[in-house]
Amino acid sequence: MHDILQNKMSFKEKVAQTYKLYFPYFIALIVLALVLWHIFDLLIGDKSLMVLLTLWEQEDLLEGSVKFYKQQNAYLQKEIFELVGG
Repeated sequence: MHDILQNKMSFKEKVAQTYKLYFPYFIALIVLALVLWHIFDLLIGDKSLMVLLTLWEQEDLLEGSVKFYKQQNAYLQKEIFELVGG
């Protein structure tokens, strides 16, 4: 009976043992949460993949508009040149 009482750990010792046992898992959990938060931010945030794809679509539309307006400008310059009598 005396041995059982001596082997009984105090509360501080139990906490210290538990801390040593679970500390690496706690750090791994924090690192995992930060990595997941960063990935979520890359996919959904202000500088995200979705914004990038939308900007690429807008770039294609604007390039098409620029091409159209260049053709329109060339046609109108030709008309002006013919009207002025060049």
